Amino acid sequence: MSIYQAPDGSKYNIPTDPTKRAEFVNAVKEKFGDDLDETTILGQAKETLKGVPRGALSMVADVPLGVASLFDIGNDSDLVQGLQQYKDFLRTESSLAADPAYADKWMTKFGEGLGSFGPFLGAGAIGKSLLTRGVGSSASMARNPMFLAPASIAAPAGIAQQVDRMNMAKEQGEDVGALAETFAELGGGVIGLSEVLPVFNLLKKVPKNASKYMDIRGALSSAAQSGGVEALQEVTASLSQD
Repeated sequence: MSIYQAPDGSKYNIPTDPTKRAEFVNAVKEKFGDDLDETTILGQAKETLKGVPRGALSMVADVPLGVASLFDIGNDSDLVQGLQQYKDFLRTESSLAADPAYADKWMTKFGEGLGSFGPFLGAGAIGKSLLTRGVGSSASMARNPMFLAPASIAAPAGIAQQVDRMNMAKEQGEDVGALAETFAELGGGVIGLSEVLPVFNLLKKVPKNASKYMDIRGALSSAAQSGGVEALQEVTASLSQD
């Protein structure tokens, strides 16, 4: 939890609840003249860097959360609840939690996205290494470890996103039945698999002799194209999850 130190030396805990925080920010501005929502370039740089490990850790937590949720009708087991509480802590109270003044900024989201992409890229690299050692086959995506390794992260992560959305629906008073929950989670897993495609396409373009030589212009062009596909995929996946 963030702490505000007033000019007179007194300290106050800044509420994490958006409504209470807005009231607190207005009260501080009126009494002390400090604007807690004011942002700076240095502050934004710090929040972008914090977003990288936060995004990676959140993605890692999504894997067991997605698997556990798929086999837990109602999502009320100790494991599921514990993982959700960990994610909430990571986002709101940990040392990596985003400063609310920067939480919705594009560069903060960029840092989180970069961090969440890391586990996929790492898994894809492991899959590529396995393929070069004769494990699996590049002829079939179903047997290609370059696809299967990151897919083992993507599918559970997609399910976890549905769990988050269903929790928000329940908080708004909506009733989510067992059948709707199961279909939503299975659909989320399928949508999550779309996260693998940018990684799969990116790694396919890396030549075997990349450590010795790589055409810089071609590498930049490939990276730009992959970035465009990733952005389009993220938007499409988000809309599909909703």
